[in-house]
Amino acid sequence: MVRLYSRINGWSLPPHPLQVLAWLIVLFLSLVVYLILIPSFQSIEARLILYVILSLLVFLAVVFKAVVTTIDPSDDLVTNKIKKHPRPQFDRKRFKHVIDEHHFCNVCEMFIHPSSKHCRQCNKCVFNFDHHCKWLNNCIGGKNYKCFLTFIVIVALTSLCIAAVSIVLLVFFTSTPHILEHDVGYFVFCGTPVTDSTWLALVASTSTVSLVTASLALHLLIFHIRLVNKGLTTYAYIATQRRAEEATANALDERSSRSPCCSLKDQLKSFNTGSCFLQPRQSATKVCPITRNESTRVKTANEQTPANGAADSKLNGFYTLDIPDAQKAAAAIVNEQH
Repeated sequence: MVRLYSRINGWSLPPHPLQVLAWLIVLFLSLVVYLILIPSFQSIEARLILYVILSLLVFLAVVFKAVVTTIDPSDDLVTNKIKKHPRPQFDRKRFKHVIDEHHFCNVCEMFIHPSSKHCRQCNKCVFNFDHHCKWLNNCIGGKNYKCFLTFIVIVALTSLCIAAVSIVLLVFFTSTPHILEHDVGYFVFCGTPVTDSTWLALVASTSTVSLVTASLALHLLIFHIRLVNKGLTTYAYIATQRRAEEATANALDERSSRSPCCSLKDQLKSFNTGSCFLQPRQSATKVCPITRNESTRVKTANEQTPANGAADSKLNGFYTLDIPDAQKAAAAIVNEQH
């Protein structure tokens, strides 16, 4: 049996690509804020205020990101075991579920808390499991959920502030450029002059990245606020949605199994193709269930056709129609409906 070690936290190797991307975004926004955005203002007071506010927000964002990544959210019953012993690979041939009805995890090989779930990515049981965050490369559970929500709030505020500063700079550049630190067509970046086009590209890209980040953070924050109000975790919400979809699908399947394969009109029209009966066109008699009203209309249509050996007889709730007469009956029904 293959046995795998569990991840301790978000710093455990290997890192997830989205985790690396998240740190690169933090680095990019921080560099642009301190080297491009704030130095672009001529007013020393404005620079000082922006340095204080944005430095505080960026600092808090980095700290809470590191805290949520570092916290081990595993179930206390398995915390010590996962650090010392590897886990067996789950065998679906032996067990139907990873966690049975007695709250015994067949991978961690221990009884766990009823709210704990086994995370496949981290290969451990997480207390009050909410979801596995790829951006942090760590599970979110009861131990780090509050820090996670705080981190999302700080990310949203920081991104909105950076986006606001970027947009203000773009507006000033087009309307009142004298407010900006602009010398003879050049901005200064780390002591090196840069052209207006380079400056505009950096500020515009910063506003775009920060707006996208703020939108994602706000959307995630609103979603989790709704979950908290309902007393649900992300895992419980997704499981409830799946059960509702399965119940709806089963109800539709049951309803369709009780109804005829298709209406009489469609059945008569499809005789040429054999779609309702899955047989090629032939002169043999076709049999299908129809309602009393439809049977009366078929009889009336058949009575209007010449007598050429057509048969219309009732056999245990079914009506038999020879192919030539069925086609004429179908035409009569279609003309009647139009």
